[in-house]
Amino acid sequence: MSNQKRFALIGALQSDFAIEAYQDAVGSILVDSAEINFTYTDATPSITAALINASIVFARLQNADAASVLGRSANSSGVLDEIAAGANDRLLRRTSDALNFGQLTAGMFPNTVVPDAALSSNVPLLNVLNTFTDLNTFTFSRTNAKATLLLSANAPALRWVELDQGTDEKQWEIYPASKVLSFVINDDGGGLLATWGAVTRTSAAVTLINFLASEIQLDAALLDFNGAMELSGLAQFGAQASQSAAMISARNPALGNSFEWGHANTGGYAHTVGHEVGSGHGFLAFHAEAGTNSNTYRTRGIPGYIIKSDASGGISFARATNSSADNQSLATADVTISSAGIVTLGYALIGGAAIRLKGYAVAGLPAGTIGDTAYVTDALAPVFGAAVAAGGAVMVPVYYTGAAWFVG
Repeated sequence: MSNQKRFALIGALQSDFAIEAYQDAVGSILVDSAEINFTYTDATPSITAALINASIVFARLQNADAASVLGRSANSSGVLDEIAAGANDRLLRRTSDALNFGQLTAGMFPNTVVPDAALSSNVPLLNVLNTFTDLNTFTFSRTNAKATLLLSANAPALRWVELDQGTDEKQWEIYPASKVLSFVINDDGGGLLATWGAVTRTSAAVTLINFLASEIQLDAALLDFNGAMELSGLAQFGAQASQSAAMISARNPALGNSFEWGHANTGGYAHTVGHEVGSGHGFLAFHAEAGTNSNTYRTRGIPGYIIKSDASGGISFARATNSSADNQSLATADVTISSAGIVTLGYALIGGAAIRLKGYAVAGLPAGTIGDTAYVTDALAPVFGAAVAAGGAVMVPVYYTGAAWFVG
């Protein structure tokens, strides 16, 4: 067939297709399916095909790689692709602005996002009381030959608490703060008096031991040593360091009593060694102690007797005459000895207000020291200022001149 005839046939067909019957016949050939919808428009004329929403089943899609999902990994719009999980124990996540499979990161757990109730019973809980049985253990792994337990500033203590949580609940704490590691015994906060083992608690919280940079501090008032205690170094009580390197040191400017000993009877049978808070003079007090006010003394049932120093190198013997009183000033000293060795006798001496000398027979007078005094019971015709002679019955005082005993 010539080209001219072909063009004539095509023209005739096109002219004939404009007939409505032909258009309907072609439209009837195209049948809608579950996935595609055909639309025939007479006016155009035209035929359109459109995919029906949610109609394509998975079986009609392209095969995917194993263990993968369809999506877009990059943080931008574009063509979809497969995102594969390359190993077990991985989940789909977004990290570094990309969608991928991987493990959890710290940024996926903001504070308080997981409630305690959602955790396993084997996990220590943050906001409730944790109870551990003999099946629970803590294991600290070693890194660079060190096992480390880190405590935050908001939780600076390790605490062990009794399970009964009664009124006498016992608590032990290890408490690090300000470069000090403290071991503390506590109760339930009620301030109850209770004894636990060899340690007596007298308040709600008591520090037992402090480990400092260069020493160990013991709160000895709350420790009971049942056996012998051996100290190889110096024992220092209080913050003041020993000045003389003494084996035992107890120096505190605000506390007058440094050491107490005596009978268990509390009715005045305690004796003390200490110092006057105001003057600093040291004292040895029998049946007495430092008073509440500066430079005074206290008794608790028995009059006190005090031997004390002065700032001149002397020493005195005096009495706290009231048997039960605080803030007593001492009576006039019975005896004072100056730094030069001069002895001064007070008014309250042996025998009341008189001095009692020792008596001898003239033949029994000792080899004395110049100034010694005594009396004899058998002087013969004594003459004042003359050497005493034996053989009589006269009682007279005598004194020693360095060479002989004379009447006077």
